[in-house]
Amino acid sequence: MTYPPLPVPMPEAASIPSAPRKRGRPPGAKNVATKIAEAAARAALDGITPDGGPASATALTLLQTLYRDARLPIEVRMRAAALAAPLESPKPATTPAPPKHLADLARRLDEAWARTGRAQAAPADPDEAPGPDDAKAAADAAWLRALLS
Repeated sequence: MTYPPLPVPMPEAASIPSAPRKRGRPPGAKNVATKIAEAAARAALDGITPDGGPASATALTLLQTLYRDARLPIEVRMRAAALAAPLESPKPATTPAPPKHLADLARRLDEAWARTGRAQAAPADPDEAPGPDDAKAAADAAWLRALLS
């Protein structure tokens, strides 16, 4: 049986020194569109000069300047308008309605006093100690409240 001849070792090729190939943007570098958008935003920021000077500029002033500047891309303007909207016109707060069973309590108590045929007792001085008549009136008022509940 015959075997193929052994390969002849090739001499090492000398490496040719060359510059490393650059492929794409280096890490952390910004693309052209980002650079243009940032330059436009910087130009818009330079235009902010409120009455009190740049030190008195607020977040709302900045956002208004950005969304009013026609030179900026629409995406930047829309984002600035969305962020400024709650600062310009806040949402109205709602207050809960009073409970229905308490809404006409005074009217119902007056009607109950009228049905009993007695005059309504108004306290002359709230700091006075209650007398025997006041204790009876308080008991009657408590009974009427329980009845109407």
